[in-house]
Amino acid sequence: MKLYLTLALFCISYNLFAQSSSFTTFKIIPSKEIVNAGDTIDYQIVTKNFNKVIGAQCGLTWDTNSIKILSSISELNKSLNPNLYLNGGQSFNINKNNILFALVISNLDGISLGNQDSVLFTFRTVAVKDNANTKVCFSDELITSELVYYNDKGVTVEPSGKIVNCNEVKFDPQQLILYSNNIVVFTQFTKSIKLAYTTKNGYPPIHSDWGIAKDQDSIIIAPPTQDTIYNLKVWDATNDTIFYQYNLVFKKVVITANFYQEYVDIKDEKKIKLSLDYNYYNGNVTIDWGTIKNVKSIIIDQPTMDSTYNVVIYDDTDTIKHTFFLKPFRAMEAIERILFSHVPFNNDSLAVKLIFKTYGLIPPVIFKCKEAYNIDSNLIQFPSDDNPIVINCN
Repeated sequence: MKLYLTLALFCISYNLFAQSSSFTTFKIIPSKEIVNAGDTIDYQIVTKNFNKVIGAQCGLTWDTNSIKILSSISELNKSLNPNLYLNGGQSFNINKNNILFALVISNLDGISLGNQDSVLFTFRTVAVKDNANTKVCFSDELITSELVYYNDKGVTVEPSGKIVNCNEVKFDPQQLILYSNNIVVFTQFTKSIKLAYTTKNGYPPIHSDWGIAKDQDSIIIAPPTQDTIYNLKVWDATNDTIFYQYNLVFKKVVITANFYQEYVDIKDEKKIKLSLDYNYYNGNVTIDWGTIKNVKSIIIDQPTMDSTYNVVIYDDTDTIKHTFFLKPFRAMEAIERILFSHVPFNNDSLAVKLIFKTYGLIPPVIFKCKEAYNIDSNLIQFPSDDNPIVINCN
């Protein structure tokens, strides 16, 4: 979390003392390191080169299986360096295994404690077992260590802290910083991988060690066969060192496809259209319908009974098999209706002659209906009959 401090009168000129050329440090110092259960341990957070500071923050953490904090927030506030307590607004937050500390100085000139070691604040813990781990560490996971101060030109500088040996933070504005994308995704079609970085600040010359090459800001490697960690070491003339890791992540490219089927009319005859569409990265895909290849749709005769049809879509590494479930298109429609009297000149003997067309039925087609009869596959049904028409076929 970045600490940003906004001061209302930044635009006013002040007679500022120069920030020391040595950078500021915070360090955690325990009163004892070898303890038994029940022993108390006092910790000092000591700073050096603390000059013209207008804000700071840091987080501390420890092993809860070894020590337990005894200090309260009120006691932490009282332990704060008097020069800071009188000129700033501090904030302490205590959890089971950590302390969060933030400081904002109200004095617009900032506060200086000098270049010598000065105590920022103290706290007390108790060992919960013999030979307890008394180490208390700064933690970037809790909060990024930050410092804001005026340099010798009266300009605010906001260096992020670099944790050294767990118990020390260095706020060097010239600190070596590395920029790179640490997650690199590759597929089965990747022919090579380029790893690269850029740096900011640092004290030249800047060196690098890739394992297979040195003092280069990039390398090209063959892709691995699985997820892999690749290590890089970068350092400057002061031996400020960054150990960086690239996460090479393998992601298999697969085919994704959608499948469709529909009835279509081809020259007044019902057919079945089977089709598909797919998304794919590489583009080298084969479609196999069995009788034909590399087309996205085919039209087939409809079956005489329920059946299946298979298609396969594949490349060198991936295969999709799909089965279409086919049903014959079965339907009938009355293409002609004729009203007539089956007894001449008798209006009470009116009947309807229905001429049907069927689809998907195998002749001979038999029409059945109560109080009706077949005449050359044309059904004559009396108007008084409201029973459904049933069609059977062989």
